[in-house]
Amino acid sequence: MNSHDNVTAIILAAGDSDRMKGLNKMLIPFKNAPLILHTLSVFHNSPLIQSIVLVVSKDLYKNAIEIFPHNKWHKITNICIGGKRRQDSVKNGLSKSKNPQWIIIHDGARPFITEDTIEQGLSAAKSTGSAVAAVPVTDTIKEVQGTTVINTLPRNKLWAIQTPQIFRYEIIKQAHEQINANATDDASMVEQLGKTVKVFMGSYNNIKLTTLDDINIAKCIFDNEVR
Repeated sequence: MNSHDNVTAIILAAGDSDRMKGLNKMLIPFKNAPLILHTLSVFHNSPLIQSIVLVVSKDLYKNAIEIFPHNKWHKITNICIGGKRRQDSVKNGLSKSKNPQWIIIHDGARPFITEDTIEQGLSAAKSTGSAVAAVPVTDTIKEVQGTTVINTLPRNKLWAIQTPQIFRYEIIKQAHEQINANATDDASMVEQLGKTVKVFMGSYNNIKLTTLDDINIAKCIFDNEVR
């Protein structure tokens, strides 16, 4: 990755936190700071990132403006409101980006991202234009219909996909222009274009806070991490 490459990070914080029983997970405090601040700070501190677009829910917008004043968070070039679906939020973020060569898409609810992972991802994406963080699954995975096991999948071929996901701007822009069917991540949209997506090693600590149980796991990681 060349130092002159323009890299924009789109941070997604527009979910409804419906599995958090009324808590807005982005505002859950860890080490006296809201969750979203921990995530954003890694990208803001990385010399590889030139700009950040933060995509938030309507309920979070006012808080985000207060948490990230532009005089202190100069890399945040836009704070915008997300759409109904995850991919709609990404598309909104793409529309607010300013002439990037590379786009990094990351879940705001994954606070344990590291600068090293960002660097690895950008390096992995150079050859194909697309790369995603992932870890090999450690559990046995079974295909189930109703409550009946249909098949046991070969674990050695299965990876759990995370973010960050890194793309050349032209590739991810094309994906969001051409594909409207529901997608669980951006890489699957790029795959539908017939493009190659590389996998690079993420981290088992790179969890996404989705349920109340995840809060306790995150507290343990925060208590033991060294940044």
